[in-house]
This record gives sequence, structure tokens and C-alpha cells, in this order.
Amino acid sequence: MEIIAGLRKCCQTVYERIKRVFSDKFIFFLLLGVFIISVIPIFIIAFYNTPSADDFSYSVLTHKAWDKTGSILEVLKGACEKVASSYNSWQGTFTSIFLFALQPAIFGYRWYFLTTFIMIAVLSFGIIYFCDVVFRRTIGADKYQTGIVVLLILLLCINMLPSPVQAFFWFNGSVHYTFFFGLSLVLYAKIIRYIQTSGNVPKIKSVIRLVTIIILSVFISGSNYVTTLATAVIYVAFIVYICAKKHFHSLWLLVPFCLYSVGFAINIAAPGNTVRQVAYFDKPNAIKAIGLALIQTLRDSVNWLSFPLLCVLIFSVPILYAVAVKSKLSFRHPLAMIVASFLFLAVMFTPSLYAMGVLPGRISDVIFFAYVILLFANTFYILGYINKNIVLNYKNKKLIPRPKSLEKHYSSIFIIFVALSFVISSATFYHIKNFTVLGAIKALVDGSAYTFNKTFYDRCAVLEDDDVKDVVFDRLVDKPECRPYVLFLSDFWDNEYMSDYYDKNSITICVNDEVK
Repeated sequence: MEIIAGLRKCCQTVYERIKRVFSDKFIFFLLLGVFIISVIPIFIIAFYNTPSADDFSYSVLTHKAWDKTGSILEVLKGACEKVASSYNSWQGTFTSIFLFALQPAIFGYRWYFLTTFIMIAVLSFGIIYFCDVVFRRTIGADKYQTGIVVLLILLLCINMLPSPVQAFFWFNGSVHYTFFFGLSLVLYAKIIRYIQTSGNVPKIKSVIRLVTIIILSVFISGSNYVTTLATAVIYVAFIVYICAKKHFHSLWLLVPFCLYSVGFAINIAAPGNTVRQVAYFDKPNAIKAIGLALIQTLRDSVNWLSFPLLCVLIFSVPILYAVAVKSKLSFRHPLAMIVASFLFLAVMFTPSLYAMGVLPGRISDVIFFAYVILLFANTFYILGYINKNIVLNYKNKKLIPRPKSLEKHYSSIFIIFVALSFVISSATFYHIKNFTVLGAIKALVDGSAYTFNKTFYDRCAVLEDDDVKDVVFDRLVDKPECRPYVLFLSDFWDNEYMSDYYDKNSITICVNDEVK
């Protein structure tokens, strides 16, 4: 009990000292400045970005439509044709495929930089809106406390994810996962607001919210299976909550839930899913996939809890604790919260392990986003449990208080620990391979971003030469100066889609001066 009381007093002391020196408002604007500075190099290097891999294969029809007609209507028709053909021959994610076909480079390579801006904007908006609804409107944090938590989550999600190139720089992979993850957070927040306000707001406002939920639900139902399965679980949880609490005025949510279920069913029932599965992947059975997902969740949960991430989490403790103290939540089931979070992450891992038996970086990215949010949520819940169910019990029993010197001792240790943690983690940032902002700065400084971009345009000059029908390129993997970490995904694909995209007979990649 002495230790628990010490932790409580420690958090209170740190928070009070922070408030005396740095107000919540000051901390928020300080973090906002850090966030803006951190994304500037990422946005700058986006202008050196170029399309790659499936960006070409999914946009052959739309590229030709725009090139020949310059008509947006024809481009949209081409996107619909791609959805229809892929649904029967490759995969059922109809919404994602529609967006794949609209990758920015079909309107000109110079527009491909929009990929990074769109993905970071949608992810940021989703996190901001979700945290505002949950942390401020539901739990009761003020706007600056909410803003601090949002900025910490964004800094982690943008900078410490497993594969930055697949999350923010490759349109095909990022729109499939990062984009739809951001939208799913908006959907969850909209559902929460609908449940909270249904019956208490003008009917027209409630109808507008319900229509918005329906649109988002149908749109998300045709996306990747990580997001769609997770959203199905969230929907079921909301419906169970409504029934348990007898909020029957919110049962109109059954309408978007049913429409979502229909869209999800259409998605997974696509003939192309079977074709793709049989042709390219040796999947495990369902039981084995679930077991693998549980193991992968445990492994990544430990691996992702890096020292810098832990430091950021420690920094948030005084803010989270201050909000928990004021919250009316009971915080009675911390273990259930941890287990539920773990199982939710396992649900997100399962589809890919079942369908492919592997986890590409873009899938790990979107699960990492959820992991960071859940990490903050669990920290908040545990702090609330400590305050409501241990600290208050300690006070009520009127046990002998600890000596003042002991309180000061614990507070000093905590402050020193946090300070040293930030110093050490700042030093280790320079050795973290996938710290996005540092990868961007490095590529800009050493010139690899420029070389990468120039190499692409040099190739395009050959590809757009109508007199050359059989193209041969050197392999980029043999040229490290052309492969910046945050931009390079893969070399040109020497397949029929690339050839069709540029109207060539063949495109060949050489390996050490030998034709591949």
C-alpha cells in the first residue's frame, strides 16, 4: 500500500510541478511545434516520391483513359472496369480497388506527392476525431489534455511504425490500409456520438449522423480484411452494449450494421479471392491461423514497446492520471481491458495469416497504429484503477500516512527517471532505422532522394519513347544510392501490366549485366 500511495503521490507531484512550470496549454503548443517540425521533412521528401509496383498494374485502364480522353468520367469508368475484373480474377476488396485505379500519377507523375499528404491527413484526422470523442466528450478531458495525447499518438504512429514507405509513400498499399484505418476511427467515433446523443438532439441531426455512419460503413466494408474484420467486431460490441444498457433508441444502428455485413459478405465472397489464394499462397487452416495470430500479437506487442515509445508513454502519465482522477468511470476491470485489447489485435492479425501466411509491412503498420492507441487506453485505464480502487480505499481506511520525506524521495526518483529516459531516447533516435523523419532527413541530405527521383524520370524518358518497344533496365537493388529507405519499395516489375501501362512489348530488368 505504501508503494501504491507513493506512485499516486508521485504522479500528482509531477503533474503539479508541470502545471506550475509548464501549463497544459504550453505543453500542447510545444508538442504541436515538435509535430509540425517532424512532418516537414516527410512532406518535402514526398515531392521526390514516384509510383511503383501495383500502382501501375491497377491503373492501366484509368491511365489510358486519362491519356487518351482527359475525361474524369472516362477515368471513373475505367476504375469501375478494374473493380469488376479484379473481383472475378484477383480479390474482392471493391472499394480499395476503385481507389487503387485512381492513384495520383495517372494524371501526371508530379501529382504522386499527394500520396503522402493524403495518407497522413486522413490518419491524423481519424486519430484527432476519435480521441476528441472518446477522451474529451466521453471521458471528460479538456481540450489541451486531449491535444497532448493526440500529438503523442501521432508522433509515434507517423515516426515509429514498421514500414514508413508502405504506410505513407506507396499509394496502393497505403490507401488500402492507412487510409481505411483512419476512416474506421472516424466511423467508430461517429457511432459513439450517435449512441450518446440519440434521442437528445433534433431528429434531423440524428438522421444526418446515421446517414454518415451508413456511408462510411458501406465504404469501409469493401476495404482490406484487417480493417473490415476489426470493424465487424466493433459493430457487434456496440450492438451488445446497446442491448445491455437498453438504449433501444440507438438500435437504428442495426441499419448500417446490416448494410456493412452485406458489403463485407460481397467482399469475402469474390471468386477472385479463391483464384488468388490457390495460385499464390499456401494458407494455414483457420485454427492454426488463430494460434499464429495470438503468437504474433504477443511477439509484436513486446517488440514494439521500444525504449523511445516507453519514454513517450511515461511522459503522458501525469496527464492521463489527472484525467482519470476526474473521470466518472469505475475502472473495475483492468485485466479484462488488457485481455480485450490483446484479443482485438489478434483479430487484426488473423486475416492476413489465414489468407497469406505472412505479414507484409503495410499490415503491420495498421496494426501498430491500433497498438499505440490501445497502449494509451490501457495506461489510462490502469491509472484510473489505481486511483479509484486502490488509492481511494487507502484513504477511506485512514491508514497511517507515509512520511513527507518518503513522498519527496519517490517524486524525485520519478522526475529523474523521466528526464534521463528522454535524454537517452533522444540519443538512440539516431540509431532507429525506421524512424520516419530521420529517414527522410538522411535521404534529403545524402542525395539519395534526388537520385531515386532522377533515376525514375530517366527511365520514364525511355518508356515514353514510342520508337522503343523492348526496354531493358539495370536492377536498382545493385544501386544503393537509388534506394532511400522511406521511398524505395521495389524495382520496376517486368510483367504484362507494366508493359501494357507504357504500351511496350516487354520490360526487362537486368541482374549484374545479365538479362533476368
